[in-house]
Amino acid sequence: MKQINLYSIKRVTIIFLAVLFSTAISAQINLPEDFEEWVEESRKDWKIPGMAVGIVKDGEVVFAKGFGEKQLNRTDQVDENTIFSIASVSKNITAAALAILVDQGKIDWDDKITKHIPWFQLKDATATKELTIRDALTHRTGLGRILGNRLQFMTESSRDEVLHQMRYMELEKPFRSEFVYNNVMYSLAGQIIAYVDGRTWDEFLQEELFTPIGMNSATTTLAELEKQENKAYPHQEIEGEVMEIPRRNWDNAGPAGGRGKCLN
Repeated sequence: MKQINLYSIKRVTIIFLAVLFSTAISAQINLPEDFEEWVEESRKDWKIPGMAVGIVKDGEVVFAKGFGEKQLNRTDQVDENTIFSIASVSKNITAAALAILVDQGKIDWDDKITKHIPWFQLKDATATKELTIRDALTHRTGLGRILGNRLQFMTESSRDEVLHQMRYMELEKPFRSEFVYNNVMYSLAGQIIAYVDGRTWDEFLQEELFTPIGMNSATTTLAELEKQENKAYPHQEIEGEVMEIPRRNWDNAGPAGGRGKCLN
């Protein structure tokens, strides 16, 4: 069964658009006359039900518009304030939040994880002793991707409960031997915030990032997202057909793959 997650497609497409036009915008504000038509054609080519494009120059939003539908074959259209779940782009936000604590002198990138979460363990004793915040953020612990997806996205356990299970999991590769993508380590990075600052990852992001920069509709939990009226719905391409799928509750993986964000 071929499955393509359209969250990822939307994310890649939006990033591509932002990069593609950044050079042109640096020289002038005016976009090509057929820009919106090109975006719409690309959306259809990629079988994306709906997407929003935002372009920011020198701290100012110079273009923001929605394209397509919030739900496939429905009439409710995406606009510039529609909330999309952003999946692993949340990793960038988690790293930015930790950078605030680095700037405040509360942590260092090379702090050992056990300095801030003393009970945390990996199955490998050396990895447990040496694991740093930098290791967690750069995917060099040796824990594999599938492990993280199964434990986090298919359970209602708390973040600490998931992290506790890491002591029983085999490393896919030797510690620091190579890049091995893993989501659980970003939950670990998010919990560093809770243990050092006292606020949860969710509270910290809202108070230190979202509110100050005007992201007034940003959410980090499923419950908060469901309250929003102007939100997009998840879809997947399954055996060549794009269809709507149920929204998963992956709050315990928020620092690795979080909830709704929009330019507001």
